[in-house]
Amino acid sequence: EALVESYLALGNTPTVWLMTPPAVMKRGDKVSYDIDLAVLDEICRIQRETAQKFGLGLIDIQAETAGQRELLSGIDSAHPNRKGAAFIAQQAYTEAFGGKSGV
Repeated sequence: EALVESYLALGNTPTVWLMTPPAVMKRGDKVSYDIDLAVLDEICRIQRETAQKFGLGLIDIQAETAGQRELLSGIDSAHPNRKGAAFIAQQAYTEAFGGKSGV
């Protein structure tokens, strides 16, 4: 919240958006980089609540990428691949500007 408040306190009245990270999926019975999925979910929950508390825009990439393994790297299932990066960019553009970018 302190970071959001620091942006909102700027004299030029910026538009502030929060964006959750993409979903992370297990590879077999493991998650790459020892990512704790419960912690990731908690971070996203806090981002959603903070956006609501301050009346900010929220781009919920975690929700938009959940279950979409084809958007993630085949190497680690944690980072977006090219298709995933384009999808995230399209979602951000659509949420922020309400239009289609043609991606």
